[in-house]
Amino acid sequence: MLATKLIRFDTTDFIIWTICIGVCIALLISHFYKKIAGPFVRTLIAYEHFDEESAVTLDELKMNKRFLRLMLRSKTLILSHVSVVGGEIPRNENGKPDFANAKFYIEKDKCDKAKCTFSETGRLFGLICTLIVIIALCYGLTMIVPVFVAATKG
Repeated sequence: MLATKLIRFDTTDFIIWTICIGVCIALLISHFYKKIAGPFVRTLIAYEHFDEESAVTLDELKMNKRFLRLMLRSKTLILSHVSVVGGEIPRNENGKPDFANAKFYIEKDKCDKAKCTFSETGRLFGLICTLIVIIALCYGLTMIVPVFVAATKG
């Protein structure tokens, strides 16, 4: 009986928690992108790989990591900033992407936007604090909003 009074779940609660979960997932994805792709992009910028002549492979950067290769495989956010020599990642005889021969660089005009997108800001502690605040805010809203809804009905 007490548990049902403490945990109510109606339409407004569902909407609030759905938005909360969506924001939390977006924050986690953003953190993941910065953590995996950020060092790759920042290294390309730091060593001024701005054209096809200065392009480098993942092995040359010592960044031949599985998740990074997965992110480079499809049309993701990272490929809107990073360019590949020849326009696309070469394929081996099996039709799979050949990352050993793919050379990457960042075009000079995309450099500033890439710096902002993949900056080092947003540490794990900040992410955890933000998630806690969002969850607490949503919990508070599930307590306050039904009171306002009831007041407008009556």
